[in-house]
Amino acid sequence: MKAIQSEYYGDNHRWFLGVVDTIDDPLTLGRVRVRIFGIHTENTNDIKPSDLPWASVVLPVTQGGVASSTQPTGIQPGARVYGIFLDGEHSQTPLVIGSIPHNAEYRVEFPEDIVETYVPTNNLSSIFEAGDPVTPEVNDELEAAGLARKEENQVLSQPDVDSLNGSARSESTTLVGASRQEQGFNFLRSWFIGKGSVDPGIHAAAFIGNFMNESGPNIPPNSGPNFTDKETGIVYKGIHTRWGQENSFGIAQWNKSAGRFTELRNYAARRKPSKTWQDFLVQLEFVTWELEHTHSYVLRKILRSSTIPNATEVVLRFYEVPEVAVNYNRYLSNRTEASKTLQSGVVRAYQAELQERISSANFVVGEFGG
Repeated sequence: MKAIQSEYYGDNHRWFLGVVDTIDDPLTLGRVRVRIFGIHTENTNDIKPSDLPWASVVLPVTQGGVASSTQPTGIQPGARVYGIFLDGEHSQTPLVIGSIPHNAEYRVEFPEDIVETYVPTNNLSSIFEAGDPVTPEVNDELEAAGLARKEENQVLSQPDVDSLNGSARSESTTLVGASRQEQGFNFLRSWFIGKGSVDPGIHAAAFIGNFMNESGPNIPPNSGPNFTDKETGIVYKGIHTRWGQENSFGIAQWNKSAGRFTELRNYAARRKPSKTWQDFLVQLEFVTWELEHTHSYVLRKILRSSTIPNATEVVLRFYEVPEVAVNYNRYLSNRTEASKTLQSGVVRAYQAELQERISSANFVVGEFGG
């Protein structure tokens, strides 16, 4: 018999907001196609109307409730609706519970004196061009980007230029906050807003909570094997499995052997102007770079998460992936009889780790808002 969580049971639903796209139900069941915030983009080239799911609609008992006997619901295209997913985290069976009246022409205007938490800008002009002469300074940039140094009578090739320039950001980004926790939260919250998140505070807090458990409560960007946090004076020498024993660095503890630390260094070198990898802003930018490029699947999962526990677990299992998460993911993908003997230890260790990170994320939301 299936566990109760995998059935259509009331304790396992997720809510959503969306906009009605299509109302012409070929089965005459009163269903509507809904473009759901945080899951479907507004770009109809990316997600066509025909790709949107049909959502059932809660109707009064005066309707027939079966095919060919249920009349149109009265909902019009463009209506904003609220509902739940009947299949919980699988989120494939939406049910519209009601509509939320709104005026599409109305826009909220904010006072001009509101301070932006950060200003992201992309400077697309290159600081290097193919044919530029190699100087000692250029060689330093090449080395920082993980490339081989060249003779000073050589010139930069196009692949060199592409690696050095990349898609880095300009230095016009401004961090706001009295601590790294607050600065990181504000930065990521603003970034998630730009990505269409309906729960940007939750999504930002999930990352900051994980970083607090990865590099340390103060999120020191210079963290690595056997380091001293200059602000607190705390010396990390194997006190925690993540603080000092692994060959990992930075707020997210990017691992050197896995190649992610090298990617961080390359990103720092490509930035205009280039920065050291220990720079806190550079590391926050690199988090968003990974979510846009190498870890775009994590972004998709995060945008579908509407609670602190859910979002925090996404970051733990799919972005950070420490040893407890590796073991847990392996267990979930290999539930054989032999693996069941590992269940108690693997699951307990994972749940304990997850609860620590959820507590940190809840602290962030409590301190800086949702």
